[in-house]
Amino acid sequence: MSCTGECKVPKKLKLKKPLHATDDDDHIWGSDDDIDTYADLQRAHVTQGYIDGITQAQEEGLQKGFDEGFPYGAALGSRVGRVLALLYGKPEFDQAKKELNTILMTR
Repeated sequence: MSCTGECKVPKKLKLKKPLHATDDDDHIWGSDDDIDTYADLQRAHVTQGYIDGITQAQEEGLQKGFDEGFPYGAALGSRVGRVLALLYGKPEFDQAKKELNTILMTR
């Protein structure tokens, strides 16, 4: 069926009980409030499931990143500490600190 003029579609269709329906059929032809409640409940469950999934993925990714990055950072920090200790008290010490600070600020 096609529309050949200005078609109007109702914004919210309301289902009505068929003439032959009985009160026992109420579970099929529930009220709009029941439908809205179930839609809200389903939306809440979907939202909570999404949040739980994101949270778990972030925690796993964070731990993996820490496990991979910590040994590298610890070794680098130890080497930088040794270089700064060797330069301590020398004119190059201040220059080394300044350059190190510049490197850290750009990351």
